[in-house]
Amino acid sequence: MSAPIELITQAGRRQVRRAAAAFAAVNLLLPLALLIYARTSQQSFWQLFRVEDGPSEWFSSVQCVAIALVAWANLALDRMLRRARTPGLAAHAWVWWVFAVGFLVAGLDERFGLHELLRDRVFRPAGLFQDLPWLSPGDAGLWLAFFGGLAFAALLLPELRRWPPALALFAAAAALSLGVVMIDSLDDATLRQWPWWRFWDYPFEEIGELWAQLLFLLSFLSVLHGRLGQLVPARATP
Repeated sequence: MSAPIELITQAGRRQVRRAAAAFAAVNLLLPLALLIYARTSQQSFWQLFRVEDGPSEWFSSVQCVAIALVAWANLALDRMLRRARTPGLAAHAWVWWVFAVGFLVAGLDERFGLHELLRDRVFRPAGLFQDLPWLSPGDAGLWLAFFGGLAFAALLLPELRRWPPALALFAAAAALSLGVVMIDSLDDATLRQWPWWRFWDYPFEEIGELWAQLLFLLSFLSVLHGRLGQLVPARATP
């Protein structure tokens, strides 16, 4: 009975590695392709990130959905391992649901600007988050999501620590996300005093967002890859 499970597990781990390589390649090649296009069309590189529904925003939404699916796969695999009474499983596996839903919402935000709607239709009319230093009035939606994610990440740490690449990748993703959130919510008067402010406001924000998502994805894929390796001995246990 363990041989078919082992073959399925090996195939699954190969697919995980291929997915990681594919997303990493797209994240590297997309900015390069846009740079080449900007040079050949005699446009400024930053202008390509200013348009609505551009290639970076479209791919960002796809990548968020992919992260959500991997988080859900980690939860499903955790349940399988629990049924097989595998030792050393995380105490708060339900937190994968939080990240699955969170990144699904992030993908919808990329397509429909949910945090801008929250700012314009809820926070500003209610007078919330209007006078915070350097913050564009009412633009606190991404900050709330970021700190909420960090709170739930504390419950995910035991799982990430079991697979060292996952923890390092998650920490790097959180650090890069902090910079992206700061740029996105910074008021224009402050941002335009920075050197090369158009670079920070457009290419850095968009590419940084993509690469932060990639790091989250690789972190979750690392856990999935490791958990798949546990599946065969778990199934082989009488």
